[in-house]
Amino acid sequence: MPETHFDEWIAQHYHLLWPELFDPAFVEPTLDFLADLAGSGAALEFGIGTGRIAIPLSQRGVSIHGIELSHPMIAQLQAQQGAANVGVTLGDFATTSVDVDILAADFLLPFQRAIVARRLLIG
Repeated sequence: MPETHFDEWIAQHYHLLWPELFDPAFVEPTLDFLADLAGSGAALEFGIGTGRIAIPLSQRGVSIHGIELSHPMIAQLQAQQGAANVGVTLGDFATTSVDVDILAADFLLPFQRAIVARRLLIG
């Protein structure tokens, strides 16, 4: 598996290191957009991290699963209230298989679509 630089210390201090990523002025419009995009469907998040988007998105009724490379980031996610409603798979974007029924093509950024397409083509 590829190396990650999101170690225990960074995972524990993530919200302090990048507070702008947790600013409601940024998060709320993001959640509005993603919830609208997902509609009644599900979502797959690459780099789910501490769940700063995934947990509140699940609280809006979106079924969400994520892929994350860092054990410590997953531990931070799973320690939060509401994390039980968010699935997470340890792995990297290019090679990790997710055993969930998610149609994510309209939910991904262009570079993520390329990764998903590659994974679907080569299995």
